[in-house]
Amino acid sequence: MAWGRWRQPEASRPPRALIAPPARLGLAVAIAGCVAVVTALGIRYAGHTVAGPLDASVDHWVQARVGITSVPLTVLTWFGDPAEVTLVTIAAALGCALARWWRGAVLALLAAPVSAVLTEDVLKPVIGRTIGGAAFAPDGHLVSVAVLSMPSGHTTAVFTLATLAAVLLSRWPNRARHPIIVAAYALATAVGVAMIAQGFHYFTDVVSGVAMGVGTVLAGAFAIDALAPAMVRLVLPAPVR
Repeated sequence: MAWGRWRQPEASRPPRALIAPPARLGLAVAIAGCVAVVTALGIRYAGHTVAGPLDASVDHWVQARVGITSVPLTVLTWFGDPAEVTLVTIAAALGCALARWWRGAVLALLAAPVSAVLTEDVLKPVIGRTIGGAAFAPDGHLVSVAVLSMPSGHTTAVFTLATLAAVLLSRWPNRARHPIIVAAYALATAVGVAMIAQGFHYFTDVVSGVAMGVGTVLAGAFAIDALAPAMVRLVLPAPVR
């Protein structure tokens, strides 16, 4: 059964790593790629207030085919809202705790909050890219409605959760985990498209959010695997000989 493979082995056996050894090199390269994408886009669009040629072309293409506003597009954006992300985070952490997979529980609890802080409190202010413009307030004054946009916070959140699912379900049988992971990434992609279609973000904001979500989870998994043995030694008493 899938649950049996996912459940942490008994305490007498070594704790199961989040990243299996054969996958470490490939995922390390993926992390480096994510860092490169966020860095390159951040430098390229730092301080920009309008769409570049690539954004204008892709955004127009998406809006022409998907539309600009509709109930489905609005509903899709909800999946990246804090309340929904928090519910999924709690459910994933509880599932790992019930399976006694403490590394998984820690990753589930930290992934979304860490990616949100890095996106909203670090990268967006540092990059300084905005989307929006100016509008007239009720009193007739012109006010700015521009907001920081890179990386896309909603896109970061949903790709964080999709990658979290991919890591936590890595030991499930293929026939059980593949449909779930594909569905998670398909939903995350749809959320990114909805953000572009509704004019909340430029295309490159969404690409940066994808890299942030994927990279944060993978880097977090590596860090937890590296730090877990030392933390266990600090918390648990040494065996009596």
